Amino acid sequence: MSAATVALLGALALVPLSSACRSNGGRPSDAHVTLTEGGAEISLGAKKAPLPAEDVGKETPAVSQDDAGKRLAYRTTSGMARILYVIGDGLFVGPLVAFPADFRAVPDTDHALGPLFETAGARRGELVREVRREKGDAGVVRLLVDAAYVDDPAWEATAKEVPAAEAAALRDGLAGGLEVGKPAIALRRAVTVVDLKAPAQAKLVAARAKELAAGAEEPKAVAALLRAVLASDKAKAAEIGCDVLAKNAAAPDDGRAALVEAATLAIAAADATCPDPKLVEAVVVADACLPYYRCTEAGPVSWSDTSKQDEPLCTKADLAKAIAGELERTTRDVLESGTTRPGLFAYASLVAKDRVPAAFVAAQARRRYALTQPAEPPCDGSLAPGTACHCDEATVRLFACKQPEASHVHIGVCRFDVDDKQKKIHNVVATPPP
Repeated sequence: MSAATVALLGALALVPLSSACRSNGGRPSDAHVTLTEGGAEISLGAKKAPLPAEDVGKETPAVSQDDAGKRLAYRTTSGMARILYVIGDGLFVGPLVAFPADFRAVPDTDHALGPLFETAGARRGELVREVRREKGDAGVVRLLVDAAYVDDPAWEATAKEVPAAEAAALRDGLAGGLEVGKPAIALRRAVTVVDLKAPAQAKLVAARAKELAAGAEEPKAVAALLRAVLASDKAKAAEIGCDVLAKNAAAPDDGRAALVEAATLAIAAADATCPDPKLVEAVVVADACLPYYRCTEAGPVSWSDTSKQDEPLCTKADLAKAIAGELERTTRDVLESGTTRPGLFAYASLVAKDRVPAAFVAAQARRRYALTQPAEPPCDGSLAPGTACHCDEATVRLFACKQPEASHVHIGVCRFDVDDKQKKIHNVVATPPP
């Protein structure tokens, strides 16, 4: 249950109640509860809804309703009153309140759409359909705004169906997700529709990015915020970027790479120095042999490029061009991309300040040593151990880099020697897998 729903239910439970049905704004309803094989359901004419399994015991409770017949209530086995809402041609389970239900205090449908979407579960699509039937697209927009804290693909699917005429209302309603203290899931929804680079949003965006710099919640959305800050205030973005690096692992593998990437980009683009300069170094040394540290005429090498791992390191000019291109990316691209290069911009920052770690330089140098090996036969499991053979060049060079202190490297079905004094890789032979 969300914090928003808990707060709503708590407020309802504290409302003073009278035992008189009429004084509570209610009267007996034609709706009735029946037991089913799987639990219980409520019916009002042709409208039906399954009820929470714990609500009903052996004795089915009587049902009351408000004067308009839009809200129903019955007493549950816990002694609380369950509220239900009649929307369009459907019945939907709402919150629990103190019994007897005071319909004067129970939120009307317009003010219960968020919690209703949350509790609807598998019926969320049906709820959206009935809200649209009764309240039109404006009602659906209100539901989306109020339920922005509900983490379900059904929310995104519904948002895609909002017509252009209602898009502005949805955007304005979701903008609240940029505010400090709001649920992080609301931020995820806000960044997809709000213009983060609009001057009017600058203070909100910066404050929200700083608040969530730890990256534990919605790191991609926070990355989009930080990039927006970078567009308006490089110094502020770099400050937040340093905060991000201080609170995140150097090479996160739990979804935070996009945020670390935004942080290193901000630091590099601002030509800033963090209070702890080793924070940027740590991003690079976490894996010194990633492809994007190397450049061709087309720019940094990507994971999908065919390579022998012998390209030179990117130059200052290469890195400046890469940063400029990165600053042009749209928020949508950042949110939808599955590829990140946090180390590239950390490296750019270090190159600009002549602070590239010696260990990184040494590992990269080994990758480009002269390689001597026979053209045939290929190293495979059929060769006797110690037989001279040809190992995949890209693999040899990569692992010479990955094991920067090893003079004898064993990878797969081949083994080779690395001579740092003579700067060469040689003696490639077959060997059984370890």
